[in-house]
Amino acid sequence: MDSLHIPEKIDGLKVTSLGEASFAYHEELKCIKVPKTVTSMKMAVFGSSVNLEKVYFAGDVKNIDDWAFGDFAGTIVIEKNKCTKLYKYAVDNKISME
Repeated sequence: MDSLHIPEKIDGLKVTSLGEASFAYHEELKCIKVPKTVTSMKMAVFGSSVNLEKVYFAGDVKNIDDWAFGDFAGTIVIEKNKCTKLYKYAVDNKISME
């Protein structure tokens, strides 16, 4: 698997958070699509996923833990006018954006 689309719901429950180290060390991942329902990201969500090139966000993430992107070297794809917290986080942490 090189691409992952996180669903908006799992077993009828809305996916609102990405837990600590959710996708850490998944070297097979190149692309992840995060739904607009996700409003929180914990520490090291994408840590050491060395081949992860892009993470697409459909909405804003209101709560982002320090080091949520860990050693992420890829690009965050967001709509700047819709994702104010995520945009600011990316700028503050010098993460590449599209």
